[in-house]
Amino acid sequence: LQEFQKMKGLFNHLRFLLVVLSFFTKSGNQEVLHANSERSVKPELGGIFQANESVVRIHTKVSRILKKEINATSSESDKKIDLVTSFADHLNAWSVSIEDNVDTSDIEKTLCFNPRASTSEEETLSNISITVYNHKNEDIELDVTAGWLASFYLEEEETIIANISDGSPEVFQFSPKQRQTENKGNYLISVKTLVNENKCIYLAVNKPGCPWKDQLDLIENSELWARMLKTGFFPVQSSSFPNDFVITLVPLKNSSSCYSKQMPEDADKGDKIVEITIIKTKDGYMWPLLAAIVSTLGFSIFFFSMWGTLWYLRLQRCEPITESDLTNPETSNSYRLALIEEVETGLDSEKDKKCLEVTSVLKKKRPKVDELSKLTESNLNFRNFLCAIPLLSIFYMVPSAQMVFADLQRYKTTGNMDHCYLNYGCSRPWKKLADFNHIVSNAGYFINGTLFIILVFIKSRTLKGCCKFLPENGIPRNYSYFYSMGICMVLQSIFSSIFHICPSNISLQFDTTIMYIMMLLVFIQTYSFRHSDISSDAYFTLYLFAAALIMEALSLYVTSYTPKILLFFIFCFFYTILLFKTVIDIYYYGAIKAFFPQKTFIFMKHSYSSWKCLYPRKFGLGLGFLLINFILMVGTISRSLEDHGRSFSTPFLVIGAVNISLYLIFYLVLKVHEMKNNSSGTFRWVSPIFCCIILVTAIALAGLAGWFYLGKHQSRNHTPEESRDKNELCSYMDFFDNHDMWHFLSASSLFLAFIFLLSIDDDLLCTPRSKIDIF
Repeated sequence: LQEFQKMKGLFNHLRFLLVVLSFFTKSGNQEVLHANSERSVKPELGGIFQANESVVRIHTKVSRILKKEINATSSESDKKIDLVTSFADHLNAWSVSIEDNVDTSDIEKTLCFNPRASTSEEETLSNISITVYNHKNEDIELDVTAGWLASFYLEEEETIIANISDGSPEVFQFSPKQRQTENKGNYLISVKTLVNENKCIYLAVNKPGCPWKDQLDLIENSELWARMLKTGFFPVQSSSFPNDFVITLVPLKNSSSCYSKQMPEDADKGDKIVEITIIKTKDGYMWPLLAAIVSTLGFSIFFFSMWGTLWYLRLQRCEPITESDLTNPETSNSYRLALIEEVETGLDSEKDKKCLEVTSVLKKKRPKVDELSKLTESNLNFRNFLCAIPLLSIFYMVPSAQMVFADLQRYKTTGNMDHCYLNYGCSRPWKKLADFNHIVSNAGYFINGTLFIILVFIKSRTLKGCCKFLPENGIPRNYSYFYSMGICMVLQSIFSSIFHICPSNISLQFDTTIMYIMMLLVFIQTYSFRHSDISSDAYFTLYLFAAALIMEALSLYVTSYTPKILLFFIFCFFYTILLFKTVIDIYYYGAIKAFFPQKTFIFMKHSYSSWKCLYPRKFGLGLGFLLINFILMVGTISRSLEDHGRSFSTPFLVIGAVNISLYLIFYLVLKVHEMKNNSSGTFRWVSPIFCCIILVTAIALAGLAGWFYLGKHQSRNHTPEESRDKNELCSYMDFFDNHDMWHFLSASSLFLAFIFLLSIDDDLLCTPRSKIDIF
């Protein structure tokens, strides 16, 4: 059927060319038009008239009688020849320009007319009189021909070929086969280039009526318009165009504004031939939505149930470990002992109790978790995240939504589709939302975030009410971090929906902000498992996060070379300071922060006075951490210096993801080593095996989600015209595309990753903290 439709379209195109050829080769009204004069021309109509189908196409050719000097210049008004006619009681006006470096120019113009709404006879319509005014200061030769064309109306699923030449717009009208009164469907205009992909054209959609907006100076006043290069999809809502609509294609004189880089040399040479098809889209979205929600919910409930079953078994089979024969010998490292002795000099046993507790950790040969979890119950730091993140998100959400809705309203009011970077081939409108499918696919984050909050609540309540689990056993239970992670996933669904109302590089910040917070929480939570008392301060972390947001925003607007270099210098400076602070805090177990600034000099003196290390393994890992991050920093700068790397958004996400992955790998390696050395009972391995299954599934889903994400159907770092070339039709259930699959799969992957973090140390629930190593 598609091949038949294409053959039918080609047949119509050939018929159109034959008609045009017939009246182009026919003797026209060739006559001389003197400088700054006007006259009336009555061309004879060629072609075959078809009642209720045919429109009139005028071909105008003007030529210089005397050749103009190449170096001569003239104003824009001196180049124009204006033509005006009244046809079927509608005024039509157009103009022909002769540039200074050419001797001949010609254009074609379809006279504004709706054949199916007219009762005029052929004889009345054939009487055409065109008034021509020559603005030029020279005589010209004028040739005007006209003919009937029947390829004006488009039908649903019909393919038609249009030839668009310079100064010669093409106009078509779509009339649905059945005029529906109650359930009017939406349509998608599909335009694909067959010849000259590099030439840029306007496409506009208007309600039927004269005059048509088919000139460059009028096209942007259309009800709906955009520009395109190779491919274009243009959704038309029945609420805006309840019946017929007129499609206008107008070529640009210069296509350079449609390119982010240099325009191809042959872009404006020759005609552009396109293939136009009108596709009716689905009216109801119930089945795709139902299938997506049920599958997401079913997948999450399956793993939720699996976790619940294993958690119940864990509660029933706790194997208490006694604290008999617990020894934690002090270090014999003379370098470390010398450092501790000098640091402790002058400390008071009563006033400096916290500082002495820090040095006691440095004294141990292998520090244990109990030595860094003495403030767990009284420390409110981890609760600050739970209080601050939702509150800050509300303040951030309101102006974000206002701005994006203002952009959407601007798109609706002006008709300019270039405001929003959408995949228009799979953009399903609903009510006032132009891209409902990409908004509703964020439901996966909401569903999984809510389930994870319930899961954390169940675990925290059962542990609190179970007498088998002593407060001083197991990894410190900072469930506020996990609650915050679940809340962030719910907020991600909201902020991602806000972004997808009208996507752009500016509104991308609203989508990535919660991703940054989630990555921070994952890193802090993993570190606080065994460093509860020295984990990162909530307010300091959020201030750093705010600084990153400011830098990300500046990267969008700083485009000139010198300010950009200054921004990179500031980024590298603060990033380097943050790296060294993180490495030093981890290396000294937070000792420098505890003794800052009084004893900082002592640590610096010992660091530079000897090649010996307090912790050789940690020192090597710290150097590796610094090296990898310096590579990431250089990569970020090199990417952002490119034309298409204008924002820090993606580099920040990459930096966060790489660091979290490295730290989790480090933690897992030591975790496996710990379990091999401290195996006690076969049931203890059930939780790690479950975590392994969860982790492998999460990684597989993340990889699949990443594959879908890389298969983008738009690009915010290019011009809207270049982005539109990537647009594709919906691939799944005629409602979802690759980015929707990214939403669903990444939400499920995050859910499993969070369950993995929540359960990774469940094998230690009955183990005294004095027997759990710090790493």
